[in-house]
Amino acid sequence: MWVAQTLGIYFFARTPNNAFFSPSHFLGGMWAAAFGAWAFGYVGKHLSFSGYLLVALAFGVAWEIYEVVAQLISPDSLAYAIDTIADLMFDVLGGYCTALLVRKLTA
Repeated sequence: MWVAQTLGIYFFARTPNNAFFSPSHFLGGMWAAAFGAWAFGYVGKHLSFSGYLLVALAFGVAWEIYEVVAQLISPDSLAYAIDTIADLMFDVLGGYCTALLVRKLTA
């Protein structure tokens, strides 16, 4: 993920409405929810529909914390707040799509 982030910053301007990072967060949310389903299934449990969303949100929050700690973005601007909200929305949307896909495949 660090490589994708670095390439995205290098090749694209880091703006709140960047067309590269929103799909990345959507796909990251899908991956996080799928990983959560696998991890819970590995220990014999199943995620509820809202569980998929919470796992995707947890991964998204962890990524946003990483962005601040690694100084990839300055938390002092309004653009940061807009960027964070958009990123987390796309993370949860990806988790939502994974939950729908799993429900459809297992029904």
